[in-house]
Amino acid sequence: MSRVNIQAIVLGAHGLVAVVLVGFGVLAAASGDLIQFALLTAIGVMVGLLGRSVSRLANQL
Repeated sequence: MSRVNIQAIVLGAHGLVAVVLVGFGVLAAASGDLIQFALLTAIGVMVGLLGRSVSRLANQL
């Protein structure tokens, strides 16, 4: 039975969510809503950083 790479799965899932949030932020900026752009981009960055931290913790298991 092959070992599942939890670190890659966690990092990939958080990275995907972060990219989607930043994408929605860019769409909001294109429509002129800069506050929504700033909020979505900041949340996307935080999700990405959280994914990196969790994947490092999962690597220690």
